[in-house]
Amino acid sequence: METVAKFERENAEGNLENKFREYFPDGKLILLKSENIPPNVKEAFENKSKLFLNWRNYKPNNFEAFFEISHSNGSKSYVAEQIKAYDTNQDTERLTYIYDVDGEKISGHAELRYNISNKSKYFKNKPFVGYNDTEKPYQRKGLGWRRMRLLNAFAQIRYNAPLYSDTLLSESAEGLWKKLVKAG
Repeated sequence: METVAKFERENAEGNLENKFREYFPDGKLILLKSENIPPNVKEAFENKSKLFLNWRNYKPNNFEAFFEISHSNGSKSYVAEQIKAYDTNQDTERLTYIYDVDGEKISGHAELRYNISNKSKYFKNKPFVGYNDTEKPYQRKGLGWRRMRLLNAFAQIRYNAPLYSDTLLSESAEGLWKKLVKAG
């Protein structure tokens, strides 16, 4: 668990929280243990962990680190990081999953992808959005915007690089992306 030790050191020195606040000033970041993740979020993380893997290659609780971000409105975002070697194309990525929670309900989720095995120029030093989705009752409330800013904060603290878009953007995602670019 080299990653957890690194984050614990940075957290103890105040560097992790300071760097996070530089990119996401309206949330408080804390490092969590697996047992402090709400059960429905933990199950969602495990379901993402299973994707694109042969069942024999799936290992439960195969995560490097967990975080909680407390927001000023009382809601929280939970974050899990893992390294995944895909069965389909042999690529290995570090994935950062974000699940927003309002009370006990998941209001949305997103994924940050960083390819660590493919050395092509296309992937080199480019953390990018895997997806960003908001549940129907929570749409049009700025949660997708907030998750994109969170993805960028994690891209910055993890890879010292800004967030990149995927090459495939829906019309609504393109509009959000342009708004983010305009906001810097």
